[in-house]
Amino acid sequence: MSRTVIANPIYDSVFKYLMEDIPAARVLLSALLQRKIGEIELKRNEYTRTKTKDEISVLRVDFAAEIFNDDGSRELVTIEIQKTYLSTEIMRFRRYLAAHYSDETNAIVLSDRPNRKRALHIITIYLLGHEVEELDNAVTYVYPRMYDQNMNEIDKKVNEVEFVDGLVHDMIVVQIPKITSAKVVSHLDRILSVFDQRNIVPSCQRELTVDDSTYTDDADIDRIVRRLQRAASDEDVRKEMEIMDEYQTLYDNYVKERTDQQNKIKEQMEQLAAKDNQLAQQETQLAQQETQLAQQETQLAQQETQLAALNSVISSAVSAFVASGKSAEEIATLLNIPLDDVLKVTRK
Repeated sequence: MSRTVIANPIYDSVFKYLMEDIPAARVLLSALLQRKIGEIELKRNEYTRTKTKDEISVLRVDFAAEIFNDDGSRELVTIEIQKTYLSTEIMRFRRYLAAHYSDETNAIVLSDRPNRKRALHIITIYLLGHEVEELDNAVTYVYPRMYDQNMNEIDKKVNEVEFVDGLVHDMIVVQIPKITSAKVVSHLDRILSVFDQRNIVPSCQRELTVDDSTYTDDADIDRIVRRLQRAASDEDVRKEMEIMDEYQTLYDNYVKERTDQQNKIKEQMEQLAAKDNQLAQQETQLAQQETQLAQQETQLAQQETQLAALNSVISSAVSAFVASGKSAEEIATLLNIPLDDVLKVTRK
């Protein structure tokens, strides 16, 4: 089995180079949409390449295309592609999608009503360099449907209702890490196999290898492979890949430093929390000791009060016996108290 070296299309510069070749773009988009595509045009706009405030690159490529539906009808649509190799927040995708909905160029003038425009149906394709935890498949399709008040599906397609068609969009999510050329079953599998990151050349992550047998008898994938071969030798593309690698290294270092810093802060916070907890326990123990001491003092005061009352009773009894002529020894015997206690009273 022989293998061919191609540029890694996960790189923005390579993917952009691939999609600028209209026949290759038609092959990839037709496979993803699973529909035949007729006329197709790469749209040039201000959204083609942007960077977020966090410097996370998101490549955006748009097409105006004529697609053939299963019933043979033709439909003009806007195909929006967003490709990112790093995990990013959903709001960034939503902002770009919102820009498409408000873009006046994503509408056509009706031939029978020249004063009115019809919004083109939007198909969004997300090529993700990271995995979506809840989605198991490499490719996931999300198509809107219409239902009546009893939740029965309406026997009418979305594109047949202009009002609905202009306000909803189809979505295709491609998780590049889940693409594998080990299980090629469908035509789409063969096309997407050029993205399989398991085929990275060990000495250079900017290049992949593909099995020659997967495309020698398939003109569609051959077109894509040949285009990616040319990208591998294109000087400008290679320079952009180098820049992307440098950026990736800087980003990875930034993430590592931030993670290390966050872990350090977390560790310090845990240590402070442990100390606070220890202090709280010590304060609780001290409060318990103070409570016990207060209880002991109260008990002692009660005992002293009781002792004073007892002494008063004894003193009264001794005085009464003395007055009756009893001797100290007799009084001690009668009261069952020490003789000294009797003498203390009699001497007062």
